[in-house]
Order: sequence, then structure tokens, then C-alpha cells
Amino acid sequence: MKLKSRKRMLWFVGDKVVYAVSQGLKVIACVGETLEQREYGSTVVVVAAQSEAIAGTLIGKKVIIFKLLGT
Repeated sequence: MKLKSRKRMLWFVGDKVVYAVSQGLKVIACVGETLEQREYGSTVVVVAAQSEAIAGTLIGKKVIIFKLLGT
């Protein structure tokens, strides 16, 4: 996936989370890497970017819990 479209997708997910919360919904957002990304060794970078896109929109409002599975 091209970098621009990946960033656009992350922002889109963040916007969807914000909208859902604004409508009174409780959101469980799942993040994770593809097999290709895992094999390439970019798990932490990918998951961090996904988490940041979501967390950046909800600062001070929600709790984020994560578990990094074995690599």
C-alpha cells in the first residue's frame, strides 16, 4: 500500500472512531499488521501508527489497552 493511501486510511479510521463516540457508541477498535508486514518486521511501526491515528483523536477521553503478541 502506498504511503499516502495508508495515511489517508488511518485518518479515516480515526474519524470514524470520533464520529462513533460522538454518537454515544462504545468503540472497540482493533489494530494489527498483515502477514506481509509481520514477516518484514514492521509490526511495531504499523500497530503504533494505527493506534496513534485512533488515540490522537480521543486524548483524555478513553483508555486504550493493547497486547503485543509474540513476533
